[in-house]
Amino acid sequence: HFDPAVAGYYSTCALIGKAFLFPPAAFAAALFPKVSELHAAGKDPFPLLNKSLLISTAALIAGAVFCTAVPRLILDVLLHGKEITYPYADLVTLMRVFGWMVIPYGLLNLIVYFNLAMHRNAFLYMLVGGGVLLIALLTMFHDTLLKVITIFGGVGYGLFLASCLVTYMKKGENGEGVSGQDIYCDAGV
Repeated sequence: HFDPAVAGYYSTCALIGKAFLFPPAAFAAALFPKVSELHAAGKDPFPLLNKSLLISTAALIAGAVFCTAVPRLILDVLLHGKEITYPYADLVTLMRVFGWMVIPYGLLNLIVYFNLAMHRNAFLYMLVGGGVLLIALLTMFHDTLLKVITIFGGVGYGLFLASCLVTYMKKGENGEGVSGQDIYCDAGV
């Protein structure tokens, strides 16, 4: 629906947003084995999740504030020397909004890794439903980049909140199918 230049502007905003997802991704990768180990030992891994969410939230908010505070600087650096055919004020708005719309995806990544480490996989159906909802909404409402970004973020916030509710409501439950001790036995450890 969008011409190539406009799609390129979206990609520019997405590039910055993805850069802010690296710290939570690193936390998620480090979280998985630690949560699995705590779970296998019968210890509570939720304090580790709480710390990871807190630190990641701070990093993501710092990124969003950066996008909000200096969007013109970011755009000037990324689009230096390129002819801009989209209204510059609209690009500034997109950059500001995009910074806030990637936050739930960084945090959702932590929740996904945490649940997988706990051998809880029923929540994946909710993620599939969220993906279907995102596709449906984008199919119906895609006339502006701002709508696309807002829908992307809105679904992300909804998925993150729903995943948190499910994760914390099942705090005392073991995972589906495999106990932590079985992992180490089956792996020969």
